[in-house]
Amino acid sequence: MPLLISTVTGCCLLTFFVGGNLWTSLALFLGANLFFQAGVVIYDALLPVVSTPANRGRVGGIASGLSNFGALLGLGLGFLVLRAGGEYETIFKLTAIAFLLLAIPCFLWVKEPPRAVEPVAPLSAARDAMRDLVATARRARSYPDLIRFLVGRAFYAEAANTIGLFLGIYLVVTLGFSSEQKDLMLLTGLSAAVVGGIFWGFVVDRIGARDSLMRVLTVWSIALALVAATGFSLLPEAALWLIAPIAGFALGGIWASDRPLMVGIAPPQYLGQFYGLYALAGRFAALVGPLLWALVVDVLGWGRPTALVVLLALVLVAMVILRPLSSGIGRPEAA
Repeated sequence: MPLLISTVTGCCLLTFFVGGNLWTSLALFLGANLFFQAGVVIYDALLPVVSTPANRGRVGGIASGLSNFGALLGLGLGFLVLRAGGEYETIFKLTAIAFLLLAIPCFLWVKEPPRAVEPVAPLSAARDAMRDLVATARRARSYPDLIRFLVGRAFYAEAANTIGLFLGIYLVVTLGFSSEQKDLMLLTGLSAAVVGGIFWGFVVDRIGARDSLMRVLTVWSIALALVAATGFSLLPEAALWLIAPIAGFALGGIWASDRPLMVGIAPPQYLGQFYGLYALAGRFAALVGPLLWALVVDVLGWGRPTALVVLLALVLVAMVILRPLSSGIGRPEAA
């Protein structure tokens, strides 16, 4: 918890001062994002603290749904500020304040199990962390299911992160949506993701995290195929108003399923360390996915609908990689 409080506070403080000079703002954003990404690792590792094997899916699903609801609040906040003639700097400041206020209940009420912790100097802790990073990578090789999951996660996270970045461009540039239509479409998908996260959390508790994730990826691959079909004129553009909620519903379930799956695979004594590798797989995907999209669209000139087919292929590869994982992983009775 002390680490989570430090990272969230640091992220909020730097975000509050974004604005004005371009290079100063970029540096502040870089620092804020570093704090945020570090905080995500710590936050995810707290899942066993706030749940039991019997309700882990529901707790994780509610967290996934609320995270998407927070994104909706952020969009609404930005819309109101700009509609009132405010500046983008105001949005950053209000976002930082809202983030901190919404995090305070977690700071106050989430209690870690008591354990003895020896005081360590910051520089010594940093050196030990670097050594632990190497040791964790070596230790992970002793857990083949973990390696399989992390590789599979890198593939489906590439698709998830990339579609999140480029869907708006696809709607406006390829399909000719107006800015207002695009925003409403994304809002529809995001609203469905709120419901999807909560729904799939209950499914996780019923059938297990592995089987839930495979079903989520199946639904999401179908949604991706349908979105690509609109770009190839195989489906009318109006069909997207039905496809977007399906895609958002499935996307919300990805994070509701894979975090409990990670808890089920990783040994409890190394959970925090392995969640670092879990986050690393996601960040690697966040880097490679957009580069792959740019390669298909800009370098090869194959177009955005083809890029969506490539993302679909990544999800299918992930499903092939993850299929050998035991269905018992993440089931309450298996725990």
